[in-house]
Amino acid sequence: MHEVRELLEVGKGDAPPSPYGVDDIVAAGRRRRRWTSAGRIGGAGILTAALVALGLFVGNAVTPSSNRTVGNSNVGQQPSALNVVIDPLTFAFGGFSAAGYRVLPPQEVTATYQSANIVRDYQDSTGKKAVAFAGTLTVYRPGVRPPAIFTSGAKVTVHGLPGFANVRAQDTLLVSNGGGVDRNPVSAMANTLAWQYGANAWVVINSLIEYPTDVSYRLTAADERALADAFRLGRPSPARIPFQAGYLPPNWTVVSVIGRSFTAEDIAQITVVFAPSSSAGADKIRHFADATDGPAVSINVMHDQAPPPDAPKTKQDCNTDLYCSFAIPNTQYFVVLHDPSATLSTSELLKIGRGLTFDNLELPDTWHPVS
Repeated sequence: MHEVRELLEVGKGDAPPSPYGVDDIVAAGRRRRRWTSAGRIGGAGILTAALVALGLFVGNAVTPSSNRTVGNSNVGQQPSALNVVIDPLTFAFGGFSAAGYRVLPPQEVTATYQSANIVRDYQDSTGKKAVAFAGTLTVYRPGVRPPAIFTSGAKVTVHGLPGFANVRAQDTLLVSNGGGVDRNPVSAMANTLAWQYGANAWVVINSLIEYPTDVSYRLTAADERALADAFRLGRPSPARIPFQAGYLPPNWTVVSVIGRSFTAEDIAQITVVFAPSSSAGADKIRHFADATDGPAVSINVMHDQAPPPDAPKTKQDCNTDLYCSFAIPNTQYFVVLHDPSATLSTSELLKIGRGLTFDNLELPDTWHPVS
């Protein structure tokens, strides 16, 4: 589950250590503990370095995209304990603030949950505005129970409905001075708060700590309670994706969408995961990047970048690790496809990629809603 999976911290533009694949790098681009207000987590610089190493990248210099963003409403009242309905792949709450923290508009949605990053603004050592990543707020669809670690502990009541407050040990990741990822874990204590917003329907606030020595941005139990008190469901909005697939294996469908525009504060890329429709059950939490968790193909769309001086003059479309990458014609973007379970052949993976018809990537409000 994404609440407990490792969060990688990689400096923008730094090549990853050799043991890591592109899936690690894309994950690193999705969340970074700190980023200045002028820059967003996009992952393109990190992914570019990896694709060069894999022989899968040739790019061109580009200009920045527009600052158009996807609207997100937080209109609505806290629901009663009965008859709460949230459709799969539908965003159902917006951004809000409490206790000095901001819950950003949710960026990740699947058939079973949707998740938003929790951040805190601060000033860095130079006096510039920066943002600290502090945790996640996850809304599970009715009937989906969070991992047991979140539904135990001290009993609490939130919005008149039952829940649990817990303190758990968390292994953290540190960043080496060279910008690479140091996987030596350091134990830290983190707070969690879970409550039911409807009948058998849960919200989880999970503090995620990456630097045990930094305490200024940690979510305390009081912080989490203030965020919970401020939380409201809002107007449902189906996830949108910036392309249509001309070819997919029989009975495959969209099971996960991460990212809502290329200008968002936290996630400035789009990742769409396709898998067999039989795996998109209403109550099964999937780990789509895990090769042992069944067939799935991720399609990542992100800003193009100028290639480094040592980039090859020509490139292969795919490699033996079942990654395919190519520029999107007449745009400032490129696409990376990956099959972590090695279910499909390279030719079929490339067939999916070449069969994509892209929308206007600069206008997220015009992208196709997931049906």
